[in-house]
Amino acid sequence: MIRRFLNYISVRRRFQGYFLLATIFYSFGILLAFFVPMITLNYSSFNRTEILISIYQNYSERIPALSNSIFSIYFDNFILGILIMICPIAILLAPTLIGKVNSSDLRILFVFSKNIALILSIISAFRTFSKQDLYIYFVIMPINIFLVSFIHAIFEIPAFILSFTFSLILIDDIYDITSNYIAHKKSKTQIKKVIGKLIVFLAIIAFMLLIAAYMEAKITPYEIINGLKNYFQLNNIPIPK
Repeated sequence: MIRRFLNYISVRRRFQGYFLLATIFYSFGILLAFFVPMITLNYSSFNRTEILISIYQNYSERIPALSNSIFSIYFDNFILGILIMICPIAILLAPTLIGKVNSSDLRILFVFSKNIALILSIISAFRTFSKQDLYIYFVIMPINIFLVSFIHAIFEIPAFILSFTFSLILIDDIYDITSNYIAHKKSKTQIKKVIGKLIVFLAIIAFMLLIAAYMEAKITPYEIINGLKNYFQLNNIPIPK
């Protein structure tokens, strides 16, 4: 009983530590996506009204397509979530399966795979939010419309952060198995448990990304359009057709 309790505390602390680390690195990627355009774009040249009208017309035209794109949005994000989780693990596991790896090589691969996971978190966040014109939306849109335009991110961002968190946890488990195998020792971590963890982790991410995809396709566009309509009415701007 005491051993199980201590093991639970250890696992919980490891999860919290990795989740915090993944959150910091992913947030850094988001900040990069925000500040890079701020440096490269000339805000004074923006015509706010024209851009808001363009955004309104764009979403109005795309609503039928977006409403039917839940699966494609979900599939793209889920594949990204899988790659985020699996790629760093493959870096650690592949050399061990292909050829003979000694304990010092394995330690290098272990550290390298964790660094890759954290670097990927920055790259994926930067890529995702660069495509969504985060800085332009922040500068041009009223704050209430800006916030609702990323309402689906309430589930999407934590899902990706969890992908990196789970990747770091699984790297630990695989390292424990392979290092003990090389040293001809019995590992405390069982392969079945690692596979079980992987399935549970994928299920959690899949569920969160499904909710995010539904919100992105069915809720976010309507919230943006309704918010812009209210903004146009309050500022006596003709609502575009």
